[in-house]
Amino acid sequence: SAMQTNPYLAPTANLDTGDRWSWDLKNIWQIALYQKCLMIVQFMLFAIILFVVFYVQIIGTLLRLPIETDGYWFWGIIIATGVSLLMVTICITVLCSKCWNLAIGVGAFAGMLIPGANLILMLVINSLITKRLKKYNVRVGLFGANMNDIRIQQEEDIGNEDSLSHGPVSHQK
Repeated sequence: SAMQTNPYLAPTANLDTGDRWSWDLKNIWQIALYQKCLMIVQFMLFAIILFVVFYVQIIGTLLRLPIETDGYWFWGIIIATGVSLLMVTICITVLCSKCWNLAIGVGAFAGMLIPGANLILMLVINSLITKRLKKYNVRVGLFGANMNDIRIQQEEDIGNEDSLSHGPVSHQK
């Protein structure tokens, strides 16, 4: 007998797929995401600093105009620098906590408050995290990790699982 389907019922899908992400990949994904945020806020910070340096050089040295130390521009730049520095510090702290443990995260936070040392700390942490991501075959560029590399690995993991499972498996995208 042919199976009767009711056209008025919503289609049913096998939702028992389990967790598609291995713990390792989930962790790597989060680390990559935090590093991407870090790269972006670092870029913002350096862009602001470069702007200030060029502004001072051009206005002050070339044009010999007085540099205003009050008004919207000045405070805007001070606030923007402060906010981006805070965001970099938060990103570094979260990354260290995620990558290693909370104690290292707290240590990194303290280190980020020391002028000069924070630049070295940012470089060291970035290179350590890049090394860890590369260990998982994730390419890292100017703006952080290539998230697609992690997606590809996740799809390969699913492919391996499916080849082991018995019986027809229907996938709904």
